[in-house]
This record gives sequence, structure tokens and C-alpha cells, in this order.
Amino acid sequence: MNDEKRLIIVAYRIPFKVTFKESGERVLQQNSGGLVSAILSLAEKGDVFGKNQKIHWFGYSTPDILQEGETQVENENFIVHPVLIEDALNDAYYEGFCNSTIWPISHYYPYLTSFNEEDYEAYVKANKIFADQINAFIRPGDMVWIQDYQLMLLPGMLRSENPDASIGYFHHIPFATFEIFRLLPKQWQTELLKGMIGADLVGFHTNDYSQYFLRSVQRVLGYDTTARDISIPNRIVRVDTFPISIDYNKFQELYNDPGVIEKRKEFLKDLSAEKNIFSVDRLDYSKGLIHRLNGFEYFLDQYPQWHTRVVLTMIVVPSRETILKYAEMKHELEEAVGRINGKYGTLGWRPVIYLYRSLSFEELGALYTLADVALITPIRDGMNLVAKEFVATRTDKKGVLILSEMAGASLELNGAILINPTDKRTLAAAIIQALTMDEQEQTQRMQMMQDRIRVYDIFKWTEDYMDQLDIIKLKQMEFEEKIINQDVLKSFKQIFDESSRRLFLLDYDGTLSPIVPDPSSSKPSVGIVDVLKKLSSDFNVNVAIISGRDKEFLNYIFDPNTILSAEHGAFLRIPGQDWELQYDYNDQWKRSVLPVFQKYTDRCAGSFIENKSTSLAWHYRNTEKEYAHIRSREFIEELENKVGIKSNLAIIDGDKVIEMKPSDVDKGIAARKICDLYQPDFILSIGDDRTDEDMFKALPDNALTIKVGVKNSSAKFTIKTQEEVMTILNTFL
Repeated sequence: MNDEKRLIIVAYRIPFKVTFKESGERVLQQNSGGLVSAILSLAEKGDVFGKNQKIHWFGYSTPDILQEGETQVENENFIVHPVLIEDALNDAYYEGFCNSTIWPISHYYPYLTSFNEEDYEAYVKANKIFADQINAFIRPGDMVWIQDYQLMLLPGMLRSENPDASIGYFHHIPFATFEIFRLLPKQWQTELLKGMIGADLVGFHTNDYSQYFLRSVQRVLGYDTTARDISIPNRIVRVDTFPISIDYNKFQELYNDPGVIEKRKEFLKDLSAEKNIFSVDRLDYSKGLIHRLNGFEYFLDQYPQWHTRVVLTMIVVPSRETILKYAEMKHELEEAVGRINGKYGTLGWRPVIYLYRSLSFEELGALYTLADVALITPIRDGMNLVAKEFVATRTDKKGVLILSEMAGASLELNGAILINPTDKRTLAAAIIQALTMDEQEQTQRMQMMQDRIRVYDIFKWTEDYMDQLDIIKLKQMEFEEKIINQDVLKSFKQIFDESSRRLFLLDYDGTLSPIVPDPSSSKPSVGIVDVLKKLSSDFNVNVAIISGRDKEFLNYIFDPNTILSAEHGAFLRIPGQDWELQYDYNDQWKRSVLPVFQKYTDRCAGSFIENKSTSLAWHYRNTEKEYAHIRSREFIEELENKVGIKSNLAIIDGDKVIEMKPSDVDKGIAARKICDLYQPDFILSIGDDRTDEDMFKALPDNALTIKVGVKNSSAKFTIKTQEEVMTILNTFL
């Protein structure tokens, strides 16, 4: 049993509702929400987790959930590990930092955001309580899936104690643009992002949220990112999009459910209007409730022919009404409802039916299935499952969905009428379009939306996430297999000792020297030059530096016994000889492209041109990352248009540098030439840049090729940091 893989879910809330009978007997009522159902579906897969394995769930609870002598609570599906947090700490953690800081800043309400230091300290302490409890429980092979913004620090805390663990994190709310996120204190930004990338896979509902997160990681932490991956010093983190969904079949069955049919008949007696518009949301400023009412009021004002013919049933589910802002919002809502009904209503017709209460599942199903129009218009929403639930219930293929383009669901539900929730004119026009839409168009739109959420339901969402978590773990394992350890170094040394003609082919920047903002100030790591001299002093060892640097720089750094290849192989210096140009060179091309180089230098503060003997390089390491990346893509495109695709010039897209040079020169050609001259039976090559891939690919199969940094590479081996180069070279002394 101990060999079986366990699934550990971590969320602020537990999957039980705990009640007590008058006798004091505890009753555990399992939640029936989509996430709980989806998690259960994973447990049923015996090939993923151990057969009949219960799911372990860590979540906040109060002590009364536990009976004497208990440390956990379980039913037929879950083993719940209550995380006990004292009331004062929980208030500052949950109501304070979670709901008064992270929630408003993530929903683009910075003016409602609290920046209370004590609340953040409580957030750290609460995450640490979760971490301590899980660290004491976790074992190798477990899969940990952390849910949502209450636990952003937790992945990093678990990673520090469990470096090989399989950890997923899903962020269920929006992730704001960097311009909003950066309003948080710098320390909070750094620690929250580092916490999240403690996971192997960070998931979001939409691609926008994923990209906003990646940009914040770039700007705050300085890590290199691609469209989906973050390269951190010791591993790769995947960032991907998984739009959460619903249990489609469960909602599809509601239309013909006897209880729902009975409720629908009951409601229709009270809703005597020709058309019914339905709206349901919990009380929150992000839901756009006031804007929704303003838009409906504008509709009534502009289209008086619809008076007495349409009713808006607006359900507001109570939430946090003890907080002043929410109490004020409730008062404002009720004033707006009263104003609209007083202004437009009659003795027999109320334009707005407003209810401030929760609904039973049957009541919700009845309102979904009787509505002619669902009006769902949040100002900002991570996904909004109400929209998907409404669509799924419509077995009759009737009804129209009006949906805010600010909701994550808008990217999937392409049959909805999309609106800007703050634009009352657009909202009013959408209501008219929905009320007058013929049944054929309603059916076509509803079918499109149902097809989408039928295929990608909550179970597919869960399966997709877990599949991607497995994929990134396999990718990490592939990198780990290439990581050099002591056993690998011993095998290198053995091959070295058994050979007689040894050749080291080494890059300079990022390999022998750390990357620095100003290339002219670069110096080799402490001790590197001495190690190279000792290697070169052996008659049977030759050391070659193959670099993009110019001749003068390499002459200055390295001694006369070192083979030097400058400007990506354009020049070669054999010990005891002068520099030699390796091809027929004409620099006329520089005059035509130099204005393009200058143009982008002028446009990007901090960038500069390096004019070498045979090439031009544009360095943009000191320019703001995202802006520089965009300009660098434009720069490459303009250079390609300038010289033409059949030109004998090559454009090298390097690490924060773009270089143009003759195409018949590269590090691979230089490496082969040096090998031909020295005929080595031992070759060790180390590099960190894209240009070093030419060198790795050009070398014979028996060469030991090493990439610096956890990146995709054709090299056979990898080291995580530039500092490890010294360890490798010392192995051979």
C-alpha cells in the first residue's frame, strides 16, 4: 500500500459540510460541487492512483470537526486533514489578506485593496501552518494539487522540503496585468510569485491570465520565459491554460427532473410577463450588479414598448455583508431596484424581482430552464460557471445568453451575445437582440455552446490538468537525466585518463564568465583562468575558446597557449601564430544595415551596438524585458526584409543580443576546423547560448557536450548554473 501513489488536495475549504444533531452526533455532508466530483473521478482511475485509494484533503476547519482522539475525518471517499488556525490569525489571513488584498487587486480594484503588513504576515503564517502539516504527511510518489489564491505561498514552501515532489497549483481567480500586480509591495510580489512557481504546473482559466503571470515573473524575478515555460536555475515550470467547467450531464438532466419541473411551474405562475430575464450572483463588487441594473433601466427607458412584457429576476446570494463595503453595496442595490420599480412599474407589473438569498439546486434549475435570457455581466470574473450551467440545462435548445466579455467563460461560449458590462447602451441593445431572436438562431447558438462544454467538462478539465502535470514531470526527468553528478564526472575523468589527445572547446560569456549587464566589464569567474592555464600546460591537453567576442578582448583575457576563435569563428589564433581570417570577407553589407541597428538602439533605452570586425551586434540586456522582446522581433523582421532571405548573411537571435554576420561562419564550423587540426580522442565542450548549439551539433558522437542552464539543447549533459563550470574543469586536474 505504501508504494501506491496518493492524491493530496489542498484547499482553504474542506469537501464536507459538518453539522450536528441535537444529540451531538456529527453529520458529514459531502459537497456536490463540480471540483469535488472531478477529484472523485480521478480516484476511480486505478491506473493513476492506487485502486480504492481515498483522496487526502487538507483544508481549514475549526476544532469542533474533530471528535476526541481524532486527527482526521473520513467518509467513503475522502480522508480530510483539518488545518486548525486560531480565529484571530484566520481573520487576518482570510478576511484580511485573501479577501481584502488579493481578491480586489486581482479583480482590478486597487482603490479597494488593503496593504496591511499584519495581514500579509498572517497570510505567511497560515500558509506555513498548511505546509508544516503537509510536510509531515507527504511521501515520495504523492501528487499534491493546491487550489487557489489563499495558498499562493504553499507550493514554494512544500518544494523547499520536497524538491522532487509532484506539485500542481491552480489559480481560480484572474491574475492581473503587471501594471496592477506591481502595486503590491515588492517583497509581497517576489514572495507570492516564488511561492507559485514552487509548483511544477501553474494553471489559469485563460491564456490572458497565464501571460500576465509570465510577464510578472519576468519583470519581478528576472527568469527567462517562453510562451508556456519558466526556466529557473534548477528546473522548468510549466504555465498553462485550463478553463474550468461543470458536470455537463448533471445539469443537462435538470430540465426534465421532476422536482425542477414542479418548481418551474410554480415560478411561472408568479412570472406572468411575456419574457423572463434571469440573473444570479453572490454579493460582490466584481459582479457588476449596479451596472447591470443601470443597463436594464436604460433598456426600459429606450424601449417603452417592452413595459409590462418583460421581467428581470435578480437573485443576489448573501456574502460578507458584515463588511462595510458589502453592506453599502447591498443598500445601493436595493435603492436601485426600488428606483426602477417605482419609476417604471405598475400595480400589476414589477420590472425587477429582487431576492437576497441562496437558492436550492432545484430552484436554480427551474430558473435556468424557464428563462428566455440569462444576463451574466461581471466586471471581472475568472471563469463564471453560472453561464455554463445555464447553457447545459437547456435541453430544449432555447434561451439566449448575454455574457460579459470580462468573464473567462466568454472565450469559450461563442454563441453568447458578448457585451461590455459598463456600457449601458450596448447592454440595452443586447437585451433587445436577445428578446427578439428567432428560435432557429437561439438553437444554433445554444448548440455551439453545448458542444463545447459537453466535450470539455469538469472531468476533462481535471484529466487535462493531470496529463499536463505528468508531461512536465517527464520533461523535468529528461533534464535531470542529463544533469551531471559525481558519477558522471568520474566517468568523464576515466575517459580523459584513457585518452592521449585531449581538447576542451569552451564558450566565454555565460560559461567561463557570468552574464553581466555591460559586456565590456565582463571578467572570468575567479580561478577559471588559472585552471585553464594548468590544463594547457599539459602537453596532451589543448584548450580552445570559441566565442562571439572580438580578437582584442580574447587576447587580453587568455594566455598565448590558448587556442582562440573570435566572432563566432571568423578569426582563429593557434598558439605561436597570428590571428587568421577564416574566409574571404567584405564588409560592404554593414553600411546598408547599420541604420537599422541605429534605429532600434535609439528606440530602446539601454541598448547599444557592438561593431566587430566581421559582424554587428545589438545588445538589449539592459532594456525593459517585455518591450525589448517585442522590439527584437520587429528588428529581426526588418533585418530579414532588408537583406532578403537568399542573402549570405545570418541573423543570430542570441541571449539578449541579435547579431548579424556572414552565414558561412559559425561556432560549429570553427569547432570542426579545430578538431581537424588537433585530431583529439577526447573532446569536452561547454556552452550556454543558442550559438553554442552549432558547436554541439558539429562535434563527433563521442564528444562530451554540456549545456549551462536548464534549457532545451542538443548537448548530452546539463549543469544548472555557470558556477558549476569550475567544478567540471577541476575534475581533470
